[in-house]
Amino acid sequence: MSDKACMSIDGNTKLLAVVGDPIEHTFSPYIHQILIEATGDNFAYVPFHITKERLLQGIHGAWALGIQGINVTIPHKQLVREALYRIDPEAQLVGAVNTLRWTESGYEGYNTDVTGFRKLLQLNQIPLKDQAVLIIGAGGAARSALTSCLVEGAAKIGVYNRTRERAQDMIDKFVVRAQKYGAYPIPPISSISEEELYKGEYSVVLQTTSVGMYPNVDGIPVDDPHFFDQVCHVADMVFNPESTKFVNMARERGIPAVGGLSMLFYQGAKSYEIWTQRQFSEGELETMHEKFLAWARRHFHYGQ
Repeated sequence: MSDKACMSIDGNTKLLAVVGDPIEHTFSPYIHQILIEATGDNFAYVPFHITKERLLQGIHGAWALGIQGINVTIPHKQLVREALYRIDPEAQLVGAVNTLRWTESGYEGYNTDVTGFRKLLQLNQIPLKDQAVLIIGAGGAARSALTSCLVEGAAKIGVYNRTRERAQDMIDKFVVRAQKYGAYPIPPISSISEEELYKGEYSVVLQTTSVGMYPNVDGIPVDDPHFFDQVCHVADMVFNPESTKFVNMARERGIPAVGGLSMLFYQGAKSYEIWTQRQFSEGELETMHEKFLAWARRHFHYGQ
């Protein structure tokens, strides 16, 4: 695949899109070029920059134009819910939508971030079931991590954020949604202080902030090496660089750790399955995943 996403278009081409503000940084067209080339589907996938003031109008216009599927990225994943005909229960649980599917009645909303994150953990043999899990951050990615913990059966969850009040607010709202939309037992979930990070209560750490993302590659959410004394697994949702300073610090102490690049691919692949109503085999996904990783490692400024 070339370094530019090039797709042929004719009178029968159906349109897919991604919307966000900003949008220039998106890697979704490259992922979907791989999927389109693999399936031979007559689709084109394009990015649209849209502000929050015009988002709902834009979504209604996209539906009228027959755009078959839309990915939604920052900062629109919550506001877009107001434009939808129906929202999938898992997206209700997360409290955010990142995938829209065209129907005659309007767009249906889904969240594939949870699928992508769970696949990332599965590929790297990072367990959540019966584990004490620490989530760093309290934004949209943290909500996906919370949902993953719930679905996988984590024993308890701690949430650390620089602003503890924001972490607690996220937890409170998540528990309300979990009681309404979830079909899973709710484990103990609490916000924790910086001092509590070092008590060794958590075996799995899920880093969900943008700290360490290119170009600010020297950023690290917790810089004291003693933090890792009792940690067994680390997953960082940052995907560029593929290995952040946080991931490297864990690995230097012999702890299995992974960045979020594979999550990016698998959430995109799940969106494509929703739009096309197809089911990729594990072999097909693995082949396309490897092709995306090869492209990303050439493209990114910082690799492993």
